[in-house]
Amino acid sequence: MQILSSDETLTLVDAARMVVERTVALTRRSGLLGQWLPAPRVAEAKVLGAGVAREAVFGPDGQHLYVFGWATDLDANDLVVYRGLGVQHVDVARGAIVAEALLGEQAKHVLPAPDGRSLYVLGPRGPVTPFIAPGPYWLRRLDAHTLAVLAERDFDAYRVPWVRPAAQDPW
Repeated sequence: MQILSSDETLTLVDAARMVVERTVALTRRSGLLGQWLPAPRVAEAKVLGAGVAREAVFGPDGQHLYVFGWATDLDANDLVVYRGLGVQHVDVARGAIVAEALLGEQAKHVLPAPDGRSLYVLGPRGPVTPFIAPGPYWLRRLDAHTLAVLAERDFDAYRVPWVRPAAQDPW
């Protein structure tokens, strides 16, 4: 199964047959206390030269999708500035955004753990660019469902993350 993202919709494509399985409009939860407290949303202005780049990776069970990327806008001097979009956890069956984290930060790599319980995210500290730049960088382990940060490590330069699963408890 492949996924294509455009605005706030997901198009699921059967990669073997290259047939669109379905297109789902993404929905957000309404807030911490249902309808009483609205969830924060990012406002985006449409300007010439603005755009959004998104990437996505499925969790091991194929039912969870993690979307990340960056947006470009023009500042007052017509210079392109980059804004990280953080990470979104999408329940594919419902087309619902279950959790959002690291808003305003750019994730360069997102790697779900094989057991589906953790998500490893690598991103730059400081100004965000879509290009790989010299450090510093952070590597964070997130809860794969809630996207809460569970652990973090800093690196002085860019490194491709190769994550080895933790040893399983034999008991």
